[in-house]
Amino acid sequence: MLRVASVQGQIQLATRLAQSGQYKAARFTLDSALKKNPTSVDALALLGRVAAAQKDYAASIDAFRKAVAQAPRSSDLHFELGNTLAMANDFAGAVEALSKACGLAPRKADQHFNLGLACTGLGDHQAAVEAFRAAVDLKPRMTEGWESLGQSAFSIEDWDTAVSAYQRVFELSPESDDAVVRLSIALRLSGRQTEADAIKNEVIARDPGAALARQLVDMTTGRWKGAAGEQKLLAAHLADPLAPDPVCDLALYFERRGRLPAILPQLIASAVANGDHARVMTMTGQALIEARDFSDQTESILLHADALGGQTHKPCNALAYLYDKRGNLPEALKWYRKAHEHDPTIAWFHSNLLFALRHSSHLTPEELFAEHRRYGEIQEALIAALPLPPVTAADADRQVRIGFVSGDFCEHAVTMFFEPYLDHLDRSQFHVTLYYTLRPMDKATERLRSKADQWRHIPNLTAADGARLVQDDRIDILVDLSGHTAGNGLPIFVRKPAPVQVSMIGYPGTTGLTRMDYRLCNPMDAPYSTERCLPLPLLFRPPSSAPDVVPPPHLECGHLTLGCVNKPLKNSPEALRAWVEIMRRLPDARLKVFAGVPDTTAVESAVVPVMEAAGVQRDRLIFQPRLSLKDFMSALNTLDVVLEPFPYGGGTTAVLTAWMGVPFVALKPAQDAGSFGPHLLKQCHLADLIANTPEDYVSIAVALAMDSARQAELRNEMRSRLKAGFLFDEGLLARMLDKTFLNIWQEHCGAAPSPSS
Repeated sequence: MLRVASVQGQIQLATRLAQSGQYKAARFTLDSALKKNPTSVDALALLGRVAAAQKDYAASIDAFRKAVAQAPRSSDLHFELGNTLAMANDFAGAVEALSKACGLAPRKADQHFNLGLACTGLGDHQAAVEAFRAAVDLKPRMTEGWESLGQSAFSIEDWDTAVSAYQRVFELSPESDDAVVRLSIALRLSGRQTEADAIKNEVIARDPGAALARQLVDMTTGRWKGAAGEQKLLAAHLADPLAPDPVCDLALYFERRGRLPAILPQLIASAVANGDHARVMTMTGQALIEARDFSDQTESILLHADALGGQTHKPCNALAYLYDKRGNLPEALKWYRKAHEHDPTIAWFHSNLLFALRHSSHLTPEELFAEHRRYGEIQEALIAALPLPPVTAADADRQVRIGFVSGDFCEHAVTMFFEPYLDHLDRSQFHVTLYYTLRPMDKATERLRSKADQWRHIPNLTAADGARLVQDDRIDILVDLSGHTAGNGLPIFVRKPAPVQVSMIGYPGTTGLTRMDYRLCNPMDAPYSTERCLPLPLLFRPPSSAPDVVPPPHLECGHLTLGCVNKPLKNSPEALRAWVEIMRRLPDARLKVFAGVPDTTAVESAVVPVMEAAGVQRDRLIFQPRLSLKDFMSALNTLDVVLEPFPYGGGTTAVLTAWMGVPFVALKPAQDAGSFGPHLLKQCHLADLIANTPEDYVSIAVALAMDSARQAELRNEMRSRLKAGFLFDEGLLARMLDKTFLNIWQEHCGAAPSPSS
């Protein structure tokens, strides 16, 4: 072993060891040197640096203090001691040490800058402003110095200093969107609106569609800037961008306005700096989920947030949604249930659990009904129904005020079923109000809005306020179009703000509420409903963007392509086993799985191993990322046969598949609710494509896939078969719905016999 005789030689060896990352060996060597010379400043200083690199701050601080004691006029040693104290979160000690460093060497900008950071950590923002100003005076091109000066000025509401600082940042980094945003905020908070508008107009002129332009427009419209209290949220965050609580407060503000992903970069930066802070980890995970990032990174962040505790239900619900989108039903159910158990009174967590349970093949119809009934029991025990004004037989003859509540008044499947009804409702008999519970607005939203007598956009209203609004609008019949799906308004219905309440279209099952008077559905579902069931003949309007039907694609490409086009959560293990067997019996076929998310990795990991274990090679599997509706319709033209999932089959996807002429195979469910495919096949006189068992399902699918002539025949006939049924007779079905609503209202007024159930 190499022996080093002199202290200086040992210091040189320790330096080389530290440079190569061998900190343990370096410390051993330095300990040996300090035994020979305990007052060696070089050895003590190097020991301080090595210990700091190992995050052994106590040893590092001890070494630097000893070095400072030997060389009290060394500004560098005071500087390093102050930095280490700051890393150990001893900001008071750091300020003392760094102040001495600045006093000994007042021309070193970095020392003043680090003093400013320490003052910020201590919460002395006025002292921080002075330190940062000294740093930039010495080093005028120090961008980070100007940024920090602006942040500290925000904290003490010194808007003029903040403006000056961010103007300099903008001059040094004109490409930085963050600098533009902060300068604009500072200008507006200082009352210099004209200058802020000039910046906004310049950005818009350069690229009106850019994210920065939208952000600056939001400030002037008030959607981002908001009131004085909200301005202070921005100021608090900008004063200390990595601090977890200010960024979480700001994130919560954004979340309530449906814009949580907009602050994702700031959340990630804070999460990196504060990895054991439960709240910032949770908010970061939620923001990633809302940005449709269902990656392993997002999963790890949320699992860590859950392990840290704190707002336990939030990471649980976000994790459940992540597994939901990946198609991992067992994990989704586990985490949805955990979120629900954290607080059983939170209605939307309970709805999430119920919607996921509907996909499970392990519950009987009776068990699923019991789960839904429990939702109603909890909510109705918690919240009293509102008092309602009396009605008399005379009210039966007046115009009925009807309100429809949905989170899907946009480009969504529900619109394809609801809009034809809306178009044909007899306005001489009905006054229509639409209550939209979510935020996304698109062309369909504007179209629906224009067709309503009254429009209410209520994403920011509490359920209690929403119910009061319904009463203020004097609604007679309030109609739920969402059930337990996302953005539902069931907490409004719990309060019973209307004399008559009805659920229809949006959810294939009961709401579980006894205060929901009727459900328009398949009457066969009556045993599993808390509501009275009345028949609803569904009406559907296909999207205008649907392309023409094409011949079976295998005729051109030379091989069969089967498709699984529903969301991954519906791809149950039982369905997947059936698809494996179909692929084994059709060795030249391809299977295209629609992932429903931009990144197909997680869906692939759920399907590929099962297929490969059965001998189906990976190159026979195609995974399709999420598509727009128009592109989805075009993608259906690439499929020869579609395989419906079970037990929860397709609804809108089944109709769209049939409209594009693509034949599909479905399994008859134990309970009709949740499987529209078999109903549609019967209407098209294709009952032979409905299987009674999974084994029949496989046999029917294989036979259909091998029958090229029948595929071609069905593609030519499917649209005409659909049009021959009730599904597309808008006038007839709308009149039937008119009659149903009038009968319901007249019965309530005591002026007509009970509607037949």
